[in-house]
Amino acid sequence: MKGCCTPECMHIASLPMEEQKKLRRGRTKQDSLSVYKSRLRPNLKEIIAGAKLDR
Repeated sequence: MKGCCTPECMHIASLPMEEQKKLRRGRTKQDSLSVYKSRLRPNLKEIIAGAKLDR
């Protein structure tokens, strides 16, 4: 199977599409923005708290 890296992946890829959908049902994708939110913008509460401690 092209693109498969594990035996589990090969097994799932060999199943009919309806069976694959049943296996994926109920899984949710993680919101990519929530994962990288801290990298996209600074946490202002932490910055302000740090500035108050420096005084």
